[in-house]
Amino acid sequence: MLCCRELLSGMIARQAGRIINLVSGAGCRAYPDLSAYVASKTALIRLSEQLALELKPHGVSVFPIMPGLVRTAMVEEARQQLPFLQKQLDDGLEVTPDVVAKLVLTLASGVADSLSGHLFSVSDDVEEIVRRAGDVHANELQLLRVRSA
Repeated sequence: MLCCRELLSGMIARQAGRIINLVSGAGCRAYPDLSAYVASKTALIRLSEQLALELKPHGVSVFPIMPGLVRTAMVEEARQQLPFLQKQLDDGLEVTPDVVAKLVLTLASGVADSLSGHLFSVSDDVEEIVRRAGDVHANELQLLRVRSA
């Protein structure tokens, strides 16, 4: 949020820019013993969506992205206390940083600007999602939404 606040005035003045916020799958569901982390990632997803809406007239796109399970120092420390995290590592669900970089570069290229505010993951086929942009918008896909019966 602080980075966005610092950079936005220049982007608005230029009528161009892209913000890519690293969120987490934890922003889309609850996990035991991670309340602060889950709440902060959920908030960042919603902030990204809100900024995208407000910045669209200024030519600025905003994307929250889920990088997947990257073996960071935080993951190394957390896996000792969180069995589900260790299981994901054991199951080979780890993502390498170059996969995350590819998603960032793709979104930074502008190819998905029509879907500003929508949540992307390293497991997504960005080109396919962009191709289906009309359906994505019409059905509010790739967004946090409450579904009721």
